[in-house]
Amino acid sequence: MQYRWNKSELYFKYLLSYIYRNPNYRFTIASLLKQYDLSHPKSHIEKYSLNEIECDFQLKKEYFYDCLQLVSEDVILKCQNIYCEFEDVNYFKQDFKMPKRFFTVKELMRMLDDVIENINNPDIARIYRDLSYPQKHTFNIQKGIKNSRGELSISGMTIYDCLFHKNYINILREYNAQDFVTLTHETMHAIFNGLLYENGISYEDQLLFTELEGYFGSLVASEYLDEIGYHQDARISRASILDSILFLSLALIIGDIIFSSSNDQIDISKAIKNAELILPQDRFIDFRQDYESYMIFPAFDIIIDIIDYASALELTTRPMNTTIKSIIDIKLHNNNDLEESLKRHNISSLNDNFAILKKEFTRIK
Repeated sequence: MQYRWNKSELYFKYLLSYIYRNPNYRFTIASLLKQYDLSHPKSHIEKYSLNEIECDFQLKKEYFYDCLQLVSEDVILKCQNIYCEFEDVNYFKQDFKMPKRFFTVKELMRMLDDVIENINNPDIARIYRDLSYPQKHTFNIQKGIKNSRGELSISGMTIYDCLFHKNYINILREYNAQDFVTLTHETMHAIFNGLLYENGISYEDQLLFTELEGYFGSLVASEYLDEIGYHQDARISRASILDSILFLSLALIIGDIIFSSSNDQIDISKAIKNAELILPQDRFIDFRQDYESYMIFPAFDIIIDIIDYASALELTTRPMNTTIKSIIDIKLHNNNDLEESLKRHNISSLNDNFAILKKEFTRIK
């Protein structure tokens, strides 16, 4: 059985978008159709495409600082300090390239079954069974050319159809073990989208902890790979994630420098001078040629991504049933209160300056 979306179903939903006069829904379905045909694999990430369209300085600035009032200045500073204070950023200049692994789609799904079984939670197992039933056409696993921004690459995504409450998971394969990590990551998003819906929580209202379950999926997938003998693959996968977190911390710094260096236009020369004063000399980055790479992610999203990764790292050191209960509670009851949610589950990243990242680095090395 091929895990591919039902194209006729998508065409039908596209027609419905005209009947309901819903251009936003039409945009979502059109994006799925483009991804199905690989005409634009990254076509649903328009939120992160502000640099690709004509926008004035003020709009770009507002976009970068949007929602930042939901986190304290102390949290922002601690996320910026990750890059400035990390002990060995040069380690991540190496090419983390995974060996080829030609897992069949059937093998990937069987491995995913094992991970879900190991999690051993009835709600997660129930929702997963519904998602993974091939005739549901939830998964679209295909070979594809990945698009990338900065140090981050898009290897998969989960798009939620809010009208029919259905998840569409797209996996762009590179034929290595990362395909399995991505599959698990995206499946966790779909499972928790289902949990949110069952608990009457709007998908659109989720602002905090949006990547918590995804990073949990990535980490349990890498642990599974290690357990079945793919030790190098697991290490590279974890190193790549930590590398992306360092990039995000740097992007938080550089984006803020760019927008605070001028009030009416992007002044890269001035921003470079300011960066030389702020960044440690041994890790200064000359971003003249690629400064837009550091501006495409809103600062708020960067912060949440960093905290979600650190939180997932810390939670996965605990017994699995405790980990899952904490993630479910955080997702369903965070009430857009970041620090209180972390405190309630004894997640210490903000109190110990992300010490868990240093522990992860020691494990990887």
